[in-house]
Amino acid sequence: MPLHRRTKQQLKNRQTLLTLVREFWIKGVLATSLHKQVLIKLGLEESADTACNLEFAAADEGQKPIPQGTQIISIFEQLGEGETLLILGEPGAGKTTSLLQLTRDLLDCAEQDLEYPIPVVFNLSSWAGRKQKMNDWLVEELQRMFLQFTPSTVRDWVKKQQLLLLLDGLDEVKAEHRESCVAALNDFQQNYASGMVVCSSLKDYSTLSNRLKFHSTIYIKPLTPEQINQYLNHIQADLTELKALMAEDRALQELAKSPLMLNMMVLAYQGVAVQYLPKTTVVEERRKQLFDDYIERMLDHPTRMKGKQQYSPAQTKYWLTYLAQRMVENSQTIFFIEDMHLWLQGKGKRMRYLLGGAVLTGLSLALGTWLLYGLLINGLIGGLLINGMPIGVLINGLLYWLMKALINGFLCGLSLGLMALIAQLIAPSSSIKFEQAFIQNPYRLMLYRNGYIPWNYLRFLDYAAERILLKNVGNSYLFIHRLLLEHFAQRRI
Repeated sequence: MPLHRRTKQQLKNRQTLLTLVREFWIKGVLATSLHKQVLIKLGLEESADTACNLEFAAADEGQKPIPQGTQIISIFEQLGEGETLLILGEPGAGKTTSLLQLTRDLLDCAEQDLEYPIPVVFNLSSWAGRKQKMNDWLVEELQRMFLQFTPSTVRDWVKKQQLLLLLDGLDEVKAEHRESCVAALNDFQQNYASGMVVCSSLKDYSTLSNRLKFHSTIYIKPLTPEQINQYLNHIQADLTELKALMAEDRALQELAKSPLMLNMMVLAYQGVAVQYLPKTTVVEERRKQLFDDYIERMLDHPTRMKGKQQYSPAQTKYWLTYLAQRMVENSQTIFFIEDMHLWLQGKGKRMRYLLGGAVLTGLSLALGTWLLYGLLINGLIGGLLINGMPIGVLINGLLYWLMKALINGFLCGLSLGLMALIAQLIAPSSSIKFEQAFIQNPYRLMLYRNGYIPWNYLRFLDYAAERILLKNVGNSYLFIHRLLLEHFAQRRI
């Protein structure tokens, strides 16, 4: 829409969204990447870098290497209006980091040019459970992440092609839904002609029979031995043992080709004798060992959260395992506290919790009503009339109000529960917000009583973020990488 035809509110909404995307994805996620955490924890300068090796392929051309230091934004802008780009690489190769670096540069463009589309980042994993049209999913996701915008505002952005979509995690969509997701993306691109970037692991994308109809592809290649050595030599921490082991351990050498794994090695093995590591030539076994060692080392470090409650390593791993398993079950990459209702698998279990919530809410309202009316009001009236009213009459009055408060409060809570149940049966999708608000506290109490979460869950999540196991972004939490999320999810509770 031409600038002169936009209202002040539309321009304000645009700037608000730009600010929110930058705050969430750039300051909240990119700036707290594991590589950045290594720099911060070891006191290194930003120049310590593990540069990506890139190859570029246009739709009508073969692969060709990209000169070292080339920014993805320069490749993307050469594609023209309605540009589409696919970023491929192995897990941990730096696809998300590259996507967010591109997002940062696109945000700069959008803030300098009001006609430039608004870059927005989504993770495709949450699409899997819905299998809906991509435009409907985008509206719901944007609203879920940023509650400031009405559905009509978001639909208007989508319809008028004012969004530039940066979609991470095609490989995180469940395998049985991945082909449908690609078809939905192609359909959306054909109907809306929006600029779009999608990330996926090379292995998972290559198995698809249905491919994205995109203009160009960038391949992120593994780190070379020279790059790995240059990075390790730049770090001033004691990595003598790690370097010695890496010289003879082929599985470790293979893992080090991933920037994610290389950074984990630095944090897990600095200043540590690593001869104890079991001998193996199987890369997957060495990866699991690295994850376990990283977790133990992060939980062993002195905490910076002075004066706050600490948790034992066993507790922390147990609660993070439960969180990871629920997130994987519900195709979540980003966890919002208010999304805990999604953990109720199956309509039957959800209804049982709703009924339990009705009982608990009824009892709470009964107690509250009794305290308010039975004690406050009758106590006041009793105090005023005690001299002129027989004690028996006063006691009977108090008992009457007590029973009335209990019955009315309980019936009120039970009515709320029935409303939630009816909404779930008639219109499940439209009942989510009501149900979420109704059962949140009772459900969290039940999770606590079953030992699945600590009493103060937010404090625990902040603790895990301080240990560099989670990231805290606004009112949400993410595991530092999808691979660590999956590692926790595979643990036994």
